[in-house]
Amino acid sequence: MSDPLLEPFTLKGLTLKNRIFSTAHAPAGFVGPEGPGLRYALYQEEKARGGIGLTMFGGSSFVSADSQTSFGSIDASTDAVLPFYEDVAQRVHRHGAATMVQLTHFGRRGWDASGPWLPTVSPSGIRERAHRSYPKPMEDFDFPRVIADYAAAAGRARRGGLDGVELAGLAGHLIDQFLAPRSNLRDDRYGGSLENRVRFLLEVLEAVRAEVGTDYVVGVRLPGDEGAKGGIEPDEAVEIARLVAGSGHVDYLNIIYGGGFTHRELSDIMPPTGRELGAHLPVAGRIREAVPVPVFHAGRVADLATARHALREGYVDLVGMTRAHIADPHIVAKIERGEEDRVRPCVGASFCLNTEMFCIHNPATGREETIPQLITPARDRRRVVVVGGGPGGLEAARASAERGHDVILFEASDTLGGQVVPMSKVHRQSEKRSITEWLAAEARMAGATLRTGTYVEAADVLAQDPDVVIIATGGMADPTLPEGGERFVVSSADVLGRAPVAGKRVVVYDEHGDEHALSAVEHLLGQGNEIELVTSDAEVGLDIVHTVRPDFMKMLYNGGVAITPDLVLQGVRKEGGRLVATFANDYTGERIEKGADVVVVEQGTVPISEVYDELRERSANRGQLDIDAFVRGERQRVVRTDGDFELYRIGDAVSSRGVHAAIFDARRLCMNL
Repeated sequence: MSDPLLEPFTLKGLTLKNRIFSTAHAPAGFVGPEGPGLRYALYQEEKARGGIGLTMFGGSSFVSADSQTSFGSIDASTDAVLPFYEDVAQRVHRHGAATMVQLTHFGRRGWDASGPWLPTVSPSGIRERAHRSYPKPMEDFDFPRVIADYAAAAGRARRGGLDGVELAGLAGHLIDQFLAPRSNLRDDRYGGSLENRVRFLLEVLEAVRAEVGTDYVVGVRLPGDEGAKGGIEPDEAVEIARLVAGSGHVDYLNIIYGGGFTHRELSDIMPPTGRELGAHLPVAGRIREAVPVPVFHAGRVADLATARHALREGYVDLVGMTRAHIADPHIVAKIERGEEDRVRPCVGASFCLNTEMFCIHNPATGREETIPQLITPARDRRRVVVVGGGPGGLEAARASAERGHDVILFEASDTLGGQVVPMSKVHRQSEKRSITEWLAAEARMAGATLRTGTYVEAADVLAQDPDVVIIATGGMADPTLPEGGERFVVSSADVLGRAPVAGKRVVVYDEHGDEHALSAVEHLLGQGNEIELVTSDAEVGLDIVHTVRPDFMKMLYNGGVAITPDLVLQGVRKEGGRLVATFANDYTGERIEKGADVVVVEQGTVPISEVYDELRERSANRGQLDIDAFVRGERQRVVRTDGDFELYRIGDAVSSRGVHAAIFDARRLCMNL
C-alpha cells in the first residue's frame, strides 16, 4: 500500500510533492525592530530541506498600521517586507517545496501600546481578556481602508514570489470577531444574521482575489467549532464554510477547533501534552463533507500514525504537522529513507510557544545559523566519557558518537532519563519520557555505550583513559530554608518517586514556578490528599507556557486545591506529631503558620559536583569553558596545562535550568568536539 503522506497534491495550479504541511505561526523572538531576517528564513528553509510539501509562515502577518502585536508578527503592510518574502521563496523553492504567508488584521487582539500607538478596532468595541486592549468599534470609513490593506498585502505576497496567501479567520482575529456572535453585536449590514456576519470576510476575499488574480492560491483558516458559549458552533461553522467556499474566491479551507478569546481557548487551538492526539480531526472532516474545496487541518497531529489516519479516513486533504516539524524538520526525508523510527518525537511540551520559540529537546530548531540539524564527523577520533544519563548526558553521548568518537556513558541509577523519569510518572507528562528514550536509542545507534546502574567516582573515570570528560550528573533538590527544618521536607521529585502518601494534609511550596510542583500536586491529588499550594509568586505556574497552564489550573480547581500566593517559606518544625511550616508575606512581612502532615518544597536544584570537583585539578583546562566559542557554536579553544583530558560540565550539573538548557549545552559543546 502506498503511503498517503507521500502522495502529491495539486492546489489550483500549484503541485505539492506530499500531503504534509506546516501551518503559519509566529516563532517568538524571530522578528526584531528591523523586521524578519535570516534566522526566520533559515528556519523555513530547514523544513523544506527536510522534505515538507508546504511550509506556511507569518502567523499572523498584519496588514494595517492599527494591527500591531506584542508577540513578534511580521509587518506585511508595506513593501519593506518584499526582500524577506523573496529570500524565503528562493530558499524554500530550491528544495522543491512551496511556501505561503498568512495575513490578518488582529482587531481587538492587537496591541495598542507599540509601533504607532493606535487604538485597536473591533466589530463592537468589546474587550478581549487574553490580549487586553480596549478596542473602538469599526466605523463606516474603516471598512474600505482595512479591506484595501488586505488586498495590498496579498499583492505583495505574489510580487515577493510566494505561492499563495492564507487569511486568518480564526483565534479571535478581526475576521473571526465578525463571525462570532459573542464579539459581534452590530445591527448594521455587518452584524446580526449569519450572512451579515460573514459579509466582511467575503468583501476581503473579493478584494484579495481582484488583486492577485484567478491563478493564485488563496485560502482561509476558520474554526469548525469554537467550543465556547457565544462562539461559532458546529452547525454555524458548516454554513460559514459553505458561504466562503461558495464565493468562488478560495482554493482551500484550513479548519481548526477553538476560539482563542482566552488563554484557555488558545490551549484548545494548540493542545498541549496530555491531550488526545488528533482529537479535532472530526471537526475538519465535517467541514470537508460540506464544501467543494480541499480542507486542511492541524492540531496535535504529533505522529505519523495520526497523520496517516487523518488522510486515510478522509478527514483532510492535507495534514498539518507544525510542532512535529519544530521537533524534527526532517520528518519527510526520514520517511523516504525508511527511517521513520528515527523521527524525533513531538511530545507536546509547547516549549516552542514560550517567550522564544525553541523545541524542548531539539536545540537546533530556531538556531540554524549556528547549530545545524545534522552533525558532521570529526577528523580525529577521541575517547569521551559522559557521567550522567539524563537529557544532557544522553545528548552529549549522542552528539559525540555521531561525530565518530569512542563514547561511554555511566548512569548511577538503573534507568536512563534523569529528571524526565519522575516527571513522566504523571499521566499528563508521560509523553516526555520519549525525549530520553529517543536520545538513548540514537546514541546507541551511533555507537555509544550506555551503562546504567553504574556509580562512578573520579578514579573510575580516569581508568577509562579519557580525552574528554563531560559531567552531566544533574542536581539534587534544594531544600535550603532560612530558619531551618530541611530534614522535615520532601521535594517534588521525592513525591513522584516514593511510595504513595494517602489521606494526608499536604502543603506544597513552589518557588520554582514551572511544572515540577504542579506535577507533584497532581500526583498527590490522585492519592486522595488534601492540598494547599503556596507560592512566593503572585500566581501559581508563573513560568509555565500560556497554552499549557490552563490544563494545570483546571486540575487545581477541580481538585479543590487551596492556592495561596505571595508567601515565602521560612522554616519547618515538628510539633505534636505534625509539621508546622512558617511563611512570611512577601509584601507585609506578616508571619503565617500552616500545619501539615507532609511539606513538599520545590526550589530547583543544586549541582551534584563531587566527580567534577575531584577531576578539575587533573584536567587540561581545569574545567574552564570558553564562553565565547560556546555561544557561537564553535570548537572549544583549550589553553592546556599539564592535564591529559578536557573537562566540562553541562545542564543542572552547572545550575538549575531544565531539560532544554541541558540538551542545548550538550549539543553546542559536542557538535564540534
